[in-house]
Amino acid sequence: GHTPGSTAYLVRTKDGPKLIIGDAVRIRVEWDHGIPQKGAADRKLANLSAERLRVFAQEFPEIEVFLGHQP
Repeated sequence: GHTPGSTAYLVRTKDGPKLIIGDAVRIRVEWDHGIPQKGAADRKLANLSAERLRVFAQEFPEIEVFLGHQP
């Protein structure tokens, strides 16, 4: 994420799996288009983390993704 110690969670729910990525990506347009993270303490690591989460979500399209600052 864009702050040290950010975490992401994969949650199993009765409605199927959910990926909660917190501050790894702030808004949907950044997630959908791979826009680099702004304001990250370590931009290179933040972008690497976000890309890993995107790849994971693409490999498992049944997982619903929830972003940190998106309603």
